[in-house]
Amino acid sequence: MWFSFPAGVTHIAVENQEFTAQGVDASGRECFNAPAHFAPRILALKGFLAVGEPVEAKPGAVLAKAPDDEAAIAALSKQAEADATEIRGLREDAVKNTAALAAITAERDQLKAALDVAKSKIAELEEDLDDKPAPTPAAPAKK
Repeated sequence: MWFSFPAGVTHIAVENQEFTAQGVDASGRECFNAPAHFAPRILALKGFLAVGEPVEAKPGAVLAKAPDDEAAIAALSKQAEADATEIRGLREDAVKNTAALAAITAERDQLKAALDVAKSKIAELEEDLDDKPAPTPAAPAKK
C-alpha cells in the first residue's frame, strides 16, 4: 500500500521496519510502500496519507510492489475465525463436561454415604452375632 510523507519527512519506522521515500505522487509529495496492515498506525500520524502508486520513481529507487498482504491477511482472518469457532465449541464442551462431572460427583457422594450406612449396619450385625451365644450343635438323629 502506498503512503505519502508530510512535507520535509523522507523516512519512517513502523514496528522496527524502516520505510524511505521511493517515489513522488501527482502532487509532488514523496511516497513509500508499506504493508497494508501498518495503515492504521501510519495514517494516525499527522500528515501521512494513503495514495495510489506514485507517478515517478525517485532517482535510484525501484518502485517496489507490496507483497500480497491482502491475501495473507484474508487467509489469517479466515484462520482466526476458524480458531474462534473451535474455541467456542471447546468452551461449550467444557460447560457440558463440567455439568456432567458435577452430576457424577453428586452420585458418587450419595453412593459413599450409602456405603458408610451399609458398613455401619454390617458392623452392628457383627456385634449382635458376637453377643449371642454360639448355637449348640444338634445331636445326630438315631436311626
